[in-house]
Amino acid sequence: MFKPLIRIRVAVAMSVLALASAASSAQTGPASAGPVTVVVEVALTANATPSEALAAMNDMRAMMKRQPGYLSEEFLHNLNASNAPRYTHVSRWASMTDCAALFRAPEFSKLSAHGHEHCTISASAFQPAE
Repeated sequence: MFKPLIRIRVAVAMSVLALASAASSAQTGPASAGPVTVVVEVALTANATPSEALAAMNDMRAMMKRQPGYLSEEFLHNLNASNAPRYTHVSRWASMTDCAALFRAPEFSKLSAHGHEHCTISASAFQPAE
C-alpha cells in the first residue's frame, strides 16, 4: 500500500514541476511571469472518511498559506455527492515557480504523504487566456 501512495504523490509533484518548467520555457509573453491558478480535484480513497480527508487537506492548506508567493485559495465541496471529484481545491500563486517550490518543501512532502492515505488528487495549472 505504501508504494502506490508514493507514486501518487510523486506523480502530482512531477506534474506541478513539469507545469512550472513548461510555463517558464515555453511561454515568452507577459503571462509567463504572472499569477498562476492551480486547480486540484480531490477524490476520497475507498477506505477514507470525509472527515479524515478534510483533516489531511486542511493540514496541507495551512502550510500552503505560509509559503512565499501564495495569494489565495478555496476548498470547494461538490454538492452532488454522486459526481466525482468530491472536492476541488483552487489556489492562486504569484508564479508557477512559487507553487512548484511548495512541492520541494520537506514539510509538505510529509503532509502530502499523510493526505494520500485518504484521498487522490489530480492537479492542473492555469494562467489567464489572452
